[in-house]
Amino acid sequence: MRYERKYEIERNYNLCFTNAILTNGFNEIYASRIVNSLYYDDAEFSLFSDSEDGINERKKIRLRFYNSNFEDANIEQKIKDGELNKKISRNIKENNSESYKKLNFYDSDNKLNFIYVPKSINQYFLPKTFIIYKRRYFLSENQELRITIDENILFQKVIGFDDEFFTSTKRLHTNSIIEFKYNVNHKPLN
Repeated sequence: MRYERKYEIERNYNLCFTNAILTNGFNEIYASRIVNSLYYDDAEFSLFSDSEDGINERKKIRLRFYNSNFEDANIEQKIKDGELNKKISRNIKENNSESYKKLNFYDSDNKLNFIYVPKSINQYFLPKTFIIYKRRYFLSENQELRITIDENILFQKVIGFDDEFFTSTKRLHTNSIIEFKYNVNHKPLN
């Protein structure tokens, strides 16, 4: 389990923040990439509500892939217990118990694309929201603290029909999200 702390900043501060962490011993560890996440929830959006209400024990269920690597899509369950987080992940190919439907979505370049996704997860949770953003990854010199910067965050509602899912018009989140991730045994500096 690890700690994950998120903060929202105005997009025009991204460069300033990036320069600050680079001059303080962080290194960019991956090339930036596009994160595509399809969030599943029930009809009442209970998983989302638990998160917004700050419920200590909660979970998220999503399908995630990077750039256009549809074959490497994973079904992830993020479990939060108080301040600690754990992620259980399996490749979409390992999901033999679920039936699939085509999800038509507009990617980060505004091109119509598609991927086959589970119709439901645990026969209860359905695709509700599709989110796309650009992520950059940084690691501290001692390799104990990871920072990600998410920008150009686009939200799309998922609409289901008999044989396909479609996404609605994209909505842009005007700010960026900075996330700090570190293990339970990490001792932050004062």
